[in-house]
Amino acid sequence: MDGLYLSAVLRELRDTILGSRVEKVHQPDSTRLVISLSRKRRLLMSASPDAPALYLCENVPANPERPPAFCQLLRKRISGAVIEDVSQPGLERIVTITLSATSEYAEPRTLHLIIEVMGKHSNIILVDGSLTIIAAIKRVGSDVNRYRQVLPGLPYIRPPQQDKVELYPMDQEAVIERLSGLAGTPLWKALLQCIAGIGPPTAKEVARRAGLEPYVKVGTLGPGEMNRVLAVLGDLARMVREGSYKPSLLLDEAGSSPVALSACGFTVGRTFEDPSPSRVAEMYFSALSDRRQFRSLQGTLLTVVRRHLDRAKGKKQKQLESLAEAQRAEDLRLKGELILANIYRLEKGQARAVLENYYAGDEHIAVDLDPRLSPAENAQRYFDRYNKARRTLILANQQLERTEEEIRYLEEVENSLERAESLRELEEVREQLARDRYIQAKPGQPSRRPRPLGPIEYDLGEGWRALVGRNTRQNDYLTLRRARPDDIWLHVKDLPGAHVILQGPGGEPPGEVLERAASIAAYHSAARHSSNVPVDYTRARHVRKPRGARPGMVIYDHHRTINVAPLNDRR
Repeated sequence: MDGLYLSAVLRELRDTILGSRVEKVHQPDSTRLVISLSRKRRLLMSASPDAPALYLCENVPANPERPPAFCQLLRKRISGAVIEDVSQPGLERIVTITLSATSEYAEPRTLHLIIEVMGKHSNIILVDGSLTIIAAIKRVGSDVNRYRQVLPGLPYIRPPQQDKVELYPMDQEAVIERLSGLAGTPLWKALLQCIAGIGPPTAKEVARRAGLEPYVKVGTLGPGEMNRVLAVLGDLARMVREGSYKPSLLLDEAGSSPVALSACGFTVGRTFEDPSPSRVAEMYFSALSDRRQFRSLQGTLLTVVRRHLDRAKGKKQKQLESLAEAQRAEDLRLKGELILANIYRLEKGQARAVLENYYAGDEHIAVDLDPRLSPAENAQRYFDRYNKARRTLILANQQLERTEEEIRYLEEVENSLERAESLRELEEVREQLARDRYIQAKPGQPSRRPRPLGPIEYDLGEGWRALVGRNTRQNDYLTLRRARPDDIWLHVKDLPGAHVILQGPGGEPPGEVLERAASIAAYHSAARHSSNVPVDYTRARHVRKPRGARPGMVIYDHHRTINVAPLNDRR
């Protein structure tokens, strides 16, 4: 949020909240405040280093059980106060909200809530009428900043002004002089360094509106091109003077998620516009917050799953070694039998004997003996070791089977996490991992959970559609409950992946439809980055779940295999 966008927000605030009374103060986290006002308005301010902002909000973030100290102090000082003014020096990223309050002795007093929207230096500071700091959401001591300390009792000092040309009113000669000194700099970066109040999206938009590429070097611009840049900057100045802002979002290629915010609109890409800068800002910062939460939760869950997966693979290796040891059981039995067959040739006290193996022609076997035992006792010792090895072999096979099943399950969960596209999907996987006791259940979960997400749907034309499971439990539901017996079931061969159900008007699906469904199954699998992926398919009636198997684990038969390239073909 640059100074230009803040000026648009302030114009909206002056029209809507002046004269409003502070009713509630909440602090959702260490950097954000939400002030509830009369007339059903809520003002959100953020001092987050990577998402500082100020705007009216409709959706209020969840609050902690116990309010932080800064929130408690604000409740004591500004509850019931009336907003008298909101101001911004030029187009700086500093906003002052002036409040008319009363002291604990019912004496009138003026307070200022200062919001500094300045990246990692962002802050929210409460000062009194003499600009003495009462409290701040972030305290800054001399060990952090010798020039400007933000501590209770100290005078409030504004952040140092940047040496930039004001957009409104604008000194064109100063702009030309500054830009000329940055000949080797890309135009958009030069504008960022020279003009107060504009951020990267606005600087790039200025270049485009002047008919130039944002990355063109300033030194290559002729007088005509420089005049076009000045004309666009003049348009921005006029926009500020008249208040004719165009709050806009630049969307990603899919048109589903905002990637940039601007007060003057965009001339490239997919965009969204709304007269309310607060509404546009809330959409942008909510999406930004969701993306950050998504990446954080996805990373956390992947770390947990991969840790358990590594542990299970290590366990499997040890079990294979134990199994290899146990598989020598037959050798022990044979040696016991050979000792009994040659007992008349053996004597107590021998440590080793070479005996003829009657089961393998003229072959001879060296047999170690315990000299303290008789030949019969040595034979019995081998039979005891043989019986123990057999029991170990049976147990090791059972343990190995369980471990391999756990590995397959965790690999499927890992694939679900890698394919997830929303927080809801990740939350469902987290609940699943909690049920399976890989992680602790989230404390304070509501008794009524949100309705589970449905499968991903693809329209394949001609009455056919493909349904894709988002996670292991949804795979079970899709395959075992929703699929009809004659539906086509697809899954990548021998790798983790989603269950895909191909439904249609009946009969055999056209070859093109089947191939596209297989390409979708390949895309939603661990082989999505390969170019040639084998996919198994069969009727759903040939797919079944072994008793006691983990979620998403099935067996199938009567299948065929088709090789395809992965494709995410939603239409």
